[in-house]
Amino acid sequence: MATRIQTEQKSFKVGGGQAAFTLIVCSLLYMVNYMDRQVFAVVLEPMKI
Repeated sequence: MATRIQTEQKSFKVGGGQAAFTLIVCSLLYMVNYMDRQVFAVVLEPMKI
C-alpha cells in the first residue's frame, strides 16, 4: 500500500521541456540586459557633450 506522501512524490517531475524553456528564456533575458548595459556605457560619453 502506498501512503499519500509516496503517491505525491511519484507524481512530481523535475526538469523536462518546461525547465529547459525557462532556462533558455532567462539566459536570453540576461544576455539582452548585459548587452543593453554595454551599449549604454559606450553611448554615455557622446551624450554628455
